[in-house]
Parts: sequence; structure tokens; C-alpha cells
Amino acid sequence: MTFALKCGIIVALKCVIIDVTVRAGELNSGTPSEAPATSQQGNSRKLTVNTMALKTQNIALRPNAAHVQAFRQHAGFRRFVYNYALSAFKEGLDAGEWRSGRTIRKGFNARKKTEFGWHSSLIARVASHAFNDFEKACQRWKNKIAKFPRYKRKSGKQSFRVDNKRNSVRFEGKRILLPKIGWVRTFETLRFVGDIMR
Repeated sequence: MTFALKCGIIVALKCVIIDVTVRAGELNSGTPSEAPATSQQGNSRKLTVNTMALKTQNIALRPNAAHVQAFRQHAGFRRFVYNYALSAFKEGLDAGEWRSGRTIRKGFNARKKTEFGWHSSLIARVASHAFNDFEKACQRWKNKIAKFPRYKRKSGKQSFRVDNKRNSVRFEGKRILLPKIGWVRTFETLRFVGDIMR
């Protein structure tokens, strides 16, 4: 199960919004989701999985001052990693080589413990998603779909993404648990029943 949480810090509005996508077939009304149907065929048993649509819900958070600071730090971490990747990629182009995202990640990982030690207090998956975003931007440029990637700036909307790879994110009523950040209050509950996806 994958959980992709995109926290967009909208500086002008001084609020934090998360996008949560759930694979669900019904609203969260307290009724359990329908179980997969099974059918018997001879000595074998066939499992039929019900296909359910993806439902997306935008939820506003009610962070305290410490939460807002943590969000800004993670948004800055994402911006730092993205800009690092862009600089390494441009250096490669100047040298006449196409540096893949994998190569750039290896270079970053080799330096992060000695040069970027401050990252240890932040969610590591934020960096992984930043590299993914950069690789997609380069691919769009290569395919002539978009312009050459630009450096991320502090001004404007700041965002970062985490996932639930280690089951470290969950909802309980009007609050959400985020790794290395803790419980954060929300203005509403999750409306859908099902697995939380990207």
C-alpha cells in the first residue's frame, strides 16, 4: 500500500492543505467495505476482486507553530534536493554527458552523511520524491513537452510529499499522524473507506 501525502504550504493564506487519494467504493459512514467475492469452480477456488474507484479529498490542517516550522523545513529539504539534482544535471550537460537520475542520487547519497547531516531529522522519503519529480521534469524536457527545468525558489507555493511505505501515516478522526512531525489536527475527517493511495 502506498500513501502519497502532498503538503502544500500556501504562504499567502497561511494554511496547509493535504491531498489524500483513497481507493474506495463508498463514503465513510461506519459500514465496512464490501469484501472480495469468491466463486467455486470444480476443485479450484477463483477469487474475484471488486474494482473500486479512486476518490480524492483535499483536507485543510490545523497545525501549531511547531508543525508549521516542520512543514517549512521539509519543503526546504525538497527544494534543496531538487536544486541539487538540477545543478548536477547541468554540470553533466556542460561536460557533454547525460547524467541519469540514478547517477545523481548516488552522488547525493555519498555526500549526505558528511555534508548534509542536518537531513537526518527530516523524512527521508521527501528526498526520494524530489528526485522523482526532477526526473519527470527532465523527461518532459527531453520529449519536448516542457521547457528546461528551473530552480525551485522560496517564494510562492512550497510543497513536499511523503508516503506510507513503513505504515507510519494514519488518520484518526480529525487528526493525522505524520512521521517525524507527529499528530496534526485537521478541519474534517477522511470521508472515504478504503486503502489510502497516492
